[in-house]
Amino acid sequence: MDRPTPLTPPRPVRLPTTARVWVPALAFMLLGIMGAALGHVWVRLQQIQTGYALSQERRQARELAETQKRLRLEAAVLKQPQRIERIARVRLGMTAPDPGKMHIVRVPRTAARPLAPAPHPTALAHAPEAAP
Repeated sequence: MDRPTPLTPPRPVRLPTTARVWVPALAFMLLGIMGAALGHVWVRLQQIQTGYALSQERRQARELAETQKRLRLEAAVLKQPQRIERIARVRLGMTAPDPGKMHIVRVPRTAARPLAPAPHPTALAHAPEAAP
């Protein structure tokens, strides 16, 4: 009989040839599935974070639109001629001019066109002189 004697080491168990091929392939497939699952979870988390950021930006845009509306209304109130006249009279002590002290200045049509800007003083120093 083939009884191992205490002096002989036990024989190592060898897998059949098909198992030697399938075990690494199965491990590789499991690693691929785990990687795909982790990638899916990461993409989903990015989607959720982007959704939160978009929601926050929309809220901020809504708040800014409300602030702009309020400021436009406030600017319209501050520009009212009656308010400006009241401040001029009460705070600044201004009064309407006497009609006799007003002078009307008429501008001729030729001067109504905008004038060319004056040249810079250094440009005049470097300008060529006109021939006489």
